[in-house]
Amino acid sequence: AAVDSVVGQFLDDNDALGSLGALGGIISSITGSTDIVPAFAIAGDDRSTEALRSSVYASMALARSRLGDGLVVVAPSIPANLLGVTCIWDPALNQGEGGYTLDPNDDGAAPDDGIRFRLYTTDPVTFKPVVPLDDIGYIDLDPRPVGPSQVGIDILVEVNGFVALDYGLSGTFTETDFTLSMSGFVSDGQDNLDFAFGASGSETTFTSFFDLDIGPISIGQEFSLDVQGNFEWMTTLENTATGDELVFTLGIDQEGIVTAGSGVTFNGTTVAVISGTSANATIRAADGSNLSNADLLALSALDEAIAEIAVVMAELFTLAVLSTGSFIFIGA
Repeated sequence: AAVDSVVGQFLDDNDALGSLGALGGIISSITGSTDIVPAFAIAGDDRSTEALRSSVYASMALARSRLGDGLVVVAPSIPANLLGVTCIWDPALNQGEGGYTLDPNDDGAAPDDGIRFRLYTTDPVTFKPVVPLDDIGYIDLDPRPVGPSQVGIDILVEVNGFVALDYGLSGTFTETDFTLSMSGFVSDGQDNLDFAFGASGSETTFTSFFDLDIGPISIGQEFSLDVQGNFEWMTTLENTATGDELVFTLGIDQEGIVTAGSGVTFNGTTVAVISGTSANATIRAADGSNLSNADLLALSALDEAIAEIAVVMAELFTLAVLSTGSFIFIGA
């Protein structure tokens, strides 16, 4: 119930996230390279981490195919002719498909070293702004000055007259490894949901995590994967007001076997155990009995809520990474 409350209050029906979900891929294709921009909309939790992993590893492969002596990030990453400008949606562009163009009535409010895009109410079917346009706010992308192989950007979204999203990303990115982290908050206009997200990896390993905090409620998830195919993810839910903690862990080895320790603990006590294989896993109470239908429904609902959070975190992370210009590396 606590997780559902967080998702409902800050993620569902959030105009800022809804508009970015539809327009984020278009925006990042303008501010970064279009060579390997992945689809911005991610189908579900099982795809979100893989989409992140694929995008950053594709960048490494792209770099290795072009370079042999190191990397330097082009800074600023946004094309010089777009610095300090505001872009608006023009439904008539691209033979009626629509697209962003420079605002002929630019008021000069965009970041001096960044770019502003106006945001709109979008059609849930076409994922494009409805016509006539309903301007709900803007997103500012403001890359930070960084050195060789470093990236950084600040992103601010204002919708309906308040800051609905404010976060930053920083890290290092080379041919063979990366470490990237972001943190900030999403707001419903009254309260803020603080979040942090990180990902790191090399040619043999990939890890990621996210943490969300609102009042006494803390929600976290960790994921790891190696080149042999071993993976583990752990979700932790904590209520500091009551002292309760629930931890859900699942590990799969390279043979597809569920690893020991997979299951659910509540306040340190194992209450459910997962066993079997990735294709045929079972979950039962700690004493070996079947879980009740109520327990199974609760776990299913919890998984769906965590999956929704993971997708949102992945999309914000992907937007930030792409918008830093991380995919326009040049040789040292």
